[in-house]
Amino acid sequence: MESHLGLPPEEMISIFNQMYKDVWERLKEQVPWDDFRISSNLAEGKDVDLSLSVTKLVEMAMTAARDAALLTMYYNNEKIHEELRSLGIELPDREGALAEEG
Repeated sequence: MESHLGLPPEEMISIFNQMYKDVWERLKEQVPWDDFRISSNLAEGKDVDLSLSVTKLVEMAMTAARDAALLTMYYNNEKIHEELRSLGIELPDREGALAEEG
């Protein structure tokens, strides 16, 4: 796939991966990792119900993916804007466009 405006696909994937890792690093502390020690929890006589823990883990992964995707789109939009501007195509700035709508 050849891209003419914006970031090339390889760079978008690289940005997404880095952003995902950054967000995951911040969020992984909130995952109750001890709940996933099933054998030791059973040996200690503790109840083993992973439903809340798995839900929390999936929520964290989805949040990281969402944030990474949004940040990647933001960087791609910035790149497209720069390229259009370099071609002499001027777009209204964000504040001007919002003021016209309101």
